[in-house]
This record gives sequence, C-alpha cells and structure tokens, in this order.
Amino acid sequence: MLSKKKHFKTIYYLLILILLQCCSSDDSNNLVEKDTTPPSINSFTINNVSGNNINTPILISTTLELDIDITDDLGVTTIEIFIDAIKVANNTTPPFNFSIDVSQYNSGNHSVRIKAYDAAGNFSSTKDIAIIIDNTLPAITNVSIRNESILAGNINILSFKVSDDKDISSVAISVDNVTIATITDKNYNVNIATSNLNDGRHNIEIIASDSNNKIAKLTISFIADNTGPKITIDAINEGETISEIIQFEPKLSDEFSEINSLEVLYRNERIHFFENGAITAFSFNPDDYTSGDGRFTFIAKDALDNVSELSINTKTTQVLIRLKIPQDYLSTNIMKSWVFASKSDGSPISIVKIESGMTDIVLYATEKIDDSENFMITFYEIENSGFNRISTIQNLTITSPGTLHLAPRNTFSEESETSYTMNGFSANDIVKSQGVDYKGIKANDRFKLTLMRPQKTNQIYFYTYDNNAPETSYRYQFLNRPIGNSFALNSTAFGDQNVVLNNFVLQSYFPEVDLQPILSIFGYTNQNDYSNNVYHELFNSALTSKNTDINSSISYPLHTTFETYKHRLVSKDYITERKGIPLTNYSKPNWDIDYDTSSGNTIKIVTSGTTHSVGRLWLKNEYSIEPYYDYSWTLVYDSQKNKSEVIIPKFPDELSDLNFYKFSLDLFWQTEQLELSRYQNISNYNDYVNKVLKNNVNYDKVSDFVESLYHVPDFRKYPVFLKDVFN
Repeated sequence: MLSKKKHFKTIYYLLILILLQCCSSDDSNNLVEKDTTPPSINSFTINNVSGNNINTPILISTTLELDIDITDDLGVTTIEIFIDAIKVANNTTPPFNFSIDVSQYNSGNHSVRIKAYDAAGNFSSTKDIAIIIDNTLPAITNVSIRNESILAGNINILSFKVSDDKDISSVAISVDNVTIATITDKNYNVNIATSNLNDGRHNIEIIASDSNNKIAKLTISFIADNTGPKITIDAINEGETISEIIQFEPKLSDEFSEINSLEVLYRNERIHFFENGAITAFSFNPDDYTSGDGRFTFIAKDALDNVSELSINTKTTQVLIRLKIPQDYLSTNIMKSWVFASKSDGSPISIVKIESGMTDIVLYATEKIDDSENFMITFYEIENSGFNRISTIQNLTITSPGTLHLAPRNTFSEESETSYTMNGFSANDIVKSQGVDYKGIKANDRFKLTLMRPQKTNQIYFYTYDNNAPETSYRYQFLNRPIGNSFALNSTAFGDQNVVLNNFVLQSYFPEVDLQPILSIFGYTNQNDYSNNVYHELFNSALTSKNTDINSSISYPLHTTFETYKHRLVSKDYITERKGIPLTNYSKPNWDIDYDTSSGNTIKIVTSGTTHSVGRLWLKNEYSIEPYYDYSWTLVYDSQKNKSEVIIPKFPDELSDLNFYKFSLDLFWQTEQLELSRYQNISNYNDYVNKVLKNNVNYDKVSDFVESLYHVPDFRKYPVFLKDVFN
C-alpha cells in the first residue's frame, strides 16, 4: 500500500504529464488551425508524359499510370484521382504513385483530375487533363526507367510489360530514333548504354504492335550524365609558389547530378575528404611541409559515381619577411639597391634586387626554420658617387615582424630658397631658423631661408643668441607665413617676451674637461602638431656651467608659450630625447659598453646592464679610400642577446661582381659608434620591432622618451642620433 507521501507524488507527476500532453496537443491544433496554405502539386506524369508537356490528349490503352510530386508545410494527408469527375483512387502515404485499370471504360475521350489535401483541410487541384482511352491498343506498363531519369554508364536495364487483347507481334525500342532492339519473345528487358551518348537530354521510344496492327507508343525522356562534377579552385594557380596559409573554398558544380564527395590530396596523401555534398572551406599551411615541389589533386564524385579530377602543380616555401616599399624609395642619387636575408651566423639566405616601381618584396627561406630561429635582413645601396650605404636589422623571426614597412625616402622637397638682409647682428651672434618644413642659416651678412613642400607650418621661428652666453642672450621672432622678398632680419625685432631661464644637472658632467652637453628644444603649437611631428626648433646650442665643479647646474633659455615640447640632450657618452621641457636632473644608466676587437665578420664588444633593449653599431671608414670602397653601415640588434659580439652579415654571391664585395672579404671593419638604448613602454627588443620597426612608426608614438649610452672611439666627437635604416 502506498504511503500518503508517495501517493501525493504519483498524483503530482500524473498531473504534470497530462498538462504536457494537453499543451502539446494544443500547440499542434493551433498550427493546424492557423494553416491556410494548400498543398503544392509540383509535378506529375501520366503514362510517362510530363504534366508540363501535355498539349494534346494522352492516348491510353488499359492502364492509367500516375507519378505525383507534392509538398505541404504541414504534410499531405490524401491524394485523390478522378476520372470523368468520379473518384477512382486515393492514397494517404507517399510515394504517390498510381496504376489504375481503365479497361472497363469505353474507348473515347475522358478526363483526369488530381486533388490533394493537407491536415487543415486545405486542398489544391489540377485542371481536367484530356485523355483518350483505346482498349484495343497494346498497353505498355511497369516501365522501370521513369521519365526524366538520369542515367550513366553502360548498364541501365529498361524493363516493362506489354499487354493486349490480341497477341503482341513485336516491340521495338529506339534511342534518339535509332533502333537498339526488337523484341518478339516477350522478354521485355533492354540495356540502355549511355557512354557513347553526349551528356544531356535523350529519348527512349517503345513501340508495341499487336496482331491487328494496332500500335502503342511510349516515350521516356532521360538525361545521360557520364561526366564528373566540374571543379573550380580559385585559391592557387598552376606553378604558383605557396609561402603562407591559404584558404581553399572548392566550388563543385554538376549540371545533372548531385555532388557526392570530394577528396583532396597533396603529394599523393589525403589531406581532406568531404562526403554527401557537404563541402566546406579549409586552410593549407605550407609550414607543415618541407619546401619544394608539390601537387594538389582534387577528386570529385557525383551521385552516379562519375569522377572528375583536377591537378595543380605548386611549390611550397617559407616566407622570412615581407617588405612594403614606398614609391619614392629609390631616389635619383641611388645607382643600385638590394635587400638580402642572412642567418644569425651571417651566412646568406636569399636576396632580391630592388627595382623602380616595386612596392612589395618577399624574402624566402631556402630551408625550414622554426618560429624562434633568428635571422637578419640587410639593405644595401650604391650611390651614384660609388659610396656604399648599408643597414642591417638583426634578431628577427618569421613572426616578428612578419611584414616590415619602410619609411618614405624623401617626405619633403625644396620649394624655394630666399636670401634676406640682416641688420644689427654682431659677429658673435648666432641666428637660426629650423622647422619641420623650413630651415635657415646665417651666411656671412645675409640669412638664407629654404622652404620645403608640402607645407606643414603656418609660421616661421627665428632665434638668436650670443655664442659666448647662449643661455642669457636668447631672443626670438615668430612670423606668419608667407614672408615677402623685401623682408629683412633686424636685431631690434627680436625679443625675449615669455622667455625664462631654467636649469638642469647632468650627473657626472665635469665642466671644462668633458665635452659640453648640447641641448635642443622643439616647440609644438598644439597637441595635434606634436602627434604629426610639426615642430619649430626653439633652441640648439652647446652649454656649460658657470661653476667648474662636477655635477654643477647648467642654465638654458625656454620660450614658454608653446603647448607641447620635446628636447634632446647630447653629451660625450649619453643621449636622451624626451617629450616635454628638460628635466631638472639627468642620471646616466648604470650600463657598460665598449668596443673590443674586430675579426672577420665578428665585432667583439663588452656590455653590461639589464634594462637596455636595443643595440646599435655604426661602421664607417674614417678616411676615404676610393669612392667604391667607402661605406657607412648601421646595425640594429637585440642588446640583451648580443652582449659580447655583433655578427656582420656576409654579402651573397649574387653580388660577387661588385668592387665592394671583393673588398669586404678581407676588410677590417672600423667602428664609428656603439650604442645601448632603452625606451619607455618598450620592454624588450621584440617589442621594439613590432611597435616601432614593423609599421615604420616613430618611437615617440609609443614612448615618451629614449635614453642611450654610447661608446665613441674618438672622445672629441659627439655621438650621433642613429636611425634604424640608412643613417
């Protein structure tokens, strides 16, 4: 006996079940009640004659055969057949095929109608279809090949029955009006071979004759299809070199049959297989295979097992780096230009000659390299004078940067040069004018001003100071453009309004012993100008302290009306460039950097420190040998990886006919400058490659300052603010 608790649970679950059934029933009823769309009679045949081709009454002997294709959104419930408006047959389940004996009907004209119903009681109907019943004719029925069938190959058995009230004397079967068989033994089986037929529509005709010379004809239209699907591949072309992941989107089409499968082979090994016509896009990564020749084979099969095949011969290789070349990269003073890749030991990998009009260059690997393996690229050009200018970027990988955008060579061109009169300036007065699109210098007693295009500034900044006391004698003049030809620079027009005297301390600077630090200050009228590097030079001069003690304060002038500033401080072994006005105190990084020796293609160095990320080496012959042997070579490298040596890449054999190639084989490379740098917001060398080098971005787009420690062999020379490509 059930407990009360169990009894309650039983009743509860029964109620839930009843409720669910009611809801389900209600939903179903609602769908039926809302259905107002009648079934759609898509197509039908009467004794193998398509409903679309009935133009005259259909001649029928003793059997009426119908094949009907019909659809409905909720399902077809009943199909009814009417002869002379009287229902003679019905069917409630597909397939909706009928074979109706009409031998009891009088010979003559009759009509047939098809009517279809759905669950909601909606119905559709054909018009009355005219037929002629002639019971004296032979009846051809139970035909195995239906109208509009698709046939393939050489084995397609056509079977049928022939009946008549008299004896059948002969049955002839023809294909496209060519007799292929005559049957007199009542074995009504004939093979329809299609391999010799053109793909497309054809007709089978069965002609039955009885002993009274009554003749019945039945025509069956069929499609011969002995051709596999058409395969279209747009992703690659014959003979193409594949160096990156490509996306295949195979397109298969078949005029007559459904697509069954697609098999994809590479180098005779299956890489993809698609069944049941479900063909999707797929990717191919050449890095998964060894470099070299390869063949893609696409094998498609249709529902009739017709097969087609498409082969595409290709070559796979690995991309080291892609280069985006600006249109003006080859300036008029360049005779020849190349770019080549080298392994980390300096041995060549590949080389491309840069020709006029090139915008994209790809350097390939000759053998597979790992993602972490380092290589270097070198830009080499010979100027018209014969001078050799070279730049190398080291410690790259196939993913970092992947693509390198080179900077335009000449962003500005000279528009005009005008010489102006100068009045009231002494021999010790320095007069300067420098901006992003203009520059001026004092030439004897006149001032020569050059304007550049495109114009970026609306004003021109002039400043002057006494060379013996630049910090206290600074004055300026800020003029709107354009400046007329009658303009003259008058000393009395220069003023010091909004100029203040500031101070900074450079740690370890020893006045009257060390080289005087050089301070440059740049002004920007607004933040947008700073973002686009539209600057005016406000000050540039060597400075010293009035006090001879080490770490003494150094004074400088500052024009305070500009919205944003940048400055650069250069000393004997230290450079820093920063956003904003000069700091009050500069401390050099606690790093060591020194040149050791040069042997072959190896420069031995001594470095220490963990906070620098970028190293630079500048090689340059101090004294000219001959124009074709003079060189300037800058190398950028990972300063944490290359702490004890920098490898100089060897020139590829493709350049062996050049004078400098032979000269470089035994050359003792002369070091002009060695540098270690760190940047704000750039944590390591790989960061620098991808944030700065990759897209040719000025470092100040991602960092507010850079500071560098230098080794310069000649202590009397200031270090140079090196560029990464072609200093």
